[in-house]
Amino acid sequence: MQRLVIGNRVKFCAILLVMTFLFAGVADARQKDYQQNVFDDFAVAEKESEQLENQDTRTFSASSSGQWFRYYISVPEETAKLTVKIDGDNGDADLYTMFGAEPTRRDYDCRPYEADSTEECEVYYPEEGNWYIGVRAYRIFSDVTLKVEYEAGITPPPGDLSYTVTAVKDNLDNTDLYDMADELESLGYSLDILDIDVSTSDLTNYLQRSTTTVYHTGHGNVGYVATSSGGLETSDMAPGKVNVVNTIWATCLTMDDRSWRKAFSDSAETMSGYTNYSWDILDEDVVKNFGDELADGKSYPMAWYLANLPYNNLNDRWFVFARQGNDIVEYSAESGNTPASARAGVDLIAVDRAGKLKVAKEIFAHRRDYNNSFGRVRMLPAKKTRKLARAGLTMLKRTGMTRSDAVARGKLHFSGSNEHTSAMMLSKSFPIKSRKNDNASYETVGWVVRHTMLAPDGLKITGNRVEPHRTLTLTENGEVMASLTYWPRIIMEKEAESCQQLLTPAAAIQIAAEAISMQIKCGSVDIVAVEPVYGISAPASKEQLLVASYAFVGNENFSIVVNAKTGELLR
Repeated sequence: MQRLVIGNRVKFCAILLVMTFLFAGVADARQKDYQQNVFDDFAVAEKESEQLENQDTRTFSASSSGQWFRYYISVPEETAKLTVKIDGDNGDADLYTMFGAEPTRRDYDCRPYEADSTEECEVYYPEEGNWYIGVRAYRIFSDVTLKVEYEAGITPPPGDLSYTVTAVKDNLDNTDLYDMADELESLGYSLDILDIDVSTSDLTNYLQRSTTTVYHTGHGNVGYVATSSGGLETSDMAPGKVNVVNTIWATCLTMDDRSWRKAFSDSAETMSGYTNYSWDILDEDVVKNFGDELADGKSYPMAWYLANLPYNNLNDRWFVFARQGNDIVEYSAESGNTPASARAGVDLIAVDRAGKLKVAKEIFAHRRDYNNSFGRVRMLPAKKTRKLARAGLTMLKRTGMTRSDAVARGKLHFSGSNEHTSAMMLSKSFPIKSRKNDNASYETVGWVVRHTMLAPDGLKITGNRVEPHRTLTLTENGEVMASLTYWPRIIMEKEAESCQQLLTPAAAIQIAAEAISMQIKCGSVDIVAVEPVYGISAPASKEQLLVASYAFVGNENFSIVVNAKTGELLR
């Protein structure tokens, strides 16, 4: 037994000795590798770097492994872009750049690290001063050309219309980036930056500039935007660091993190995007709609809302943060709060004799032609249905259900409905408050969720006295307390609506002005926006043909529907 213990001790000591030698060998190898790296970086640095001028090129006929070629260029103030690139057909040359100091294998600002000798570093709005360039032979190469170039340019001053568009080189079609550029150019914006493979640091820099609009397209997640170097998160943006006036994220889920509002500086006005998945195939259509709405004089929040409205898989997830005085207000499909209610302060013109109906000046400058916007749509008769499961608000318990929970529960409820299914859009959602007695505080005991109907072509169906809708009252655990439904069957024919010329929105509201004014009992009504809709009359016992109409939206988020052909107020 004693010899067994001794034998085990001998074996253990032998193993320990072998491991010591192994670790010593690894440590020695690491030390030699570190010493070699230091030699590579600094031994060659004893040679003075060669200065290059703008648009200079250098060709390396041959190299040895580990050899460095070093240069620098003095970049002047107000430079828009610095580009450094190498190009060669053989070997493996690595490109390094760094501001203010020689780059090394561990310290650099840019190192593409491709598997060949073709690499490029781009810096938008580089700092003034010396930018250092290193070309290192990772493997022996020959006939590699270095080219360095910078472009003059200045940041557009605040107040000028300028834009930046960015994307990432991934599996998505980024055509919408160029479409947005075209839309903004047509509205008089000038290009600030176009970056098709934006890094996190560059995107952060762009958001801190005094640009009118930044549009980014690509992948995303909750509070996250994918970039070429990883991703930009809300936590990366310090409070008050977004200076761009209008930011648009054409990415999935990004705006489902409400902490973006903390990043607004005093100059930031809006930030738009989605709270759920968005669709690459629809990006170009949304951009085109958005540009049209801006051209019609819409605000950014209203333009984003209307641009997404026609699409059933986007109109329930659009989102905008917008500055309203000193507050950053949420407008979204989830909240049911649409941007129309934020249009205070627009220039208004009285259009009736009594001065009770006022219309935003931008509606008179409305340039879109709606003559080809409408099809021929028939609505079959239907009855309103009411279902009441429970009564008495004081009997209800406090619910922890959120607005998002209520909206999701409402969609799930109707997805299993046996009624005719048409596209629907969330129009509003609001909490039900109750208290047990006069001394108790109010508590949320349920939610009301209302969806309205869209025609097959995406236009809303509405009227002044009736509107197709599905309304639910939900209580604790998503239980349906009551439902109210008016959901007629809609048939859209292939043939187009009558080719009768439509009135412009301005002409229609002026014709309807006196009829509308007579309906205003007190005060005045301000019309701040307009959208095309299919108009309907009161529920009828027989089939009716829907009317090409305009819904004029008031600043309290109600609408007045006017026949687009005659200017008559729908009854």
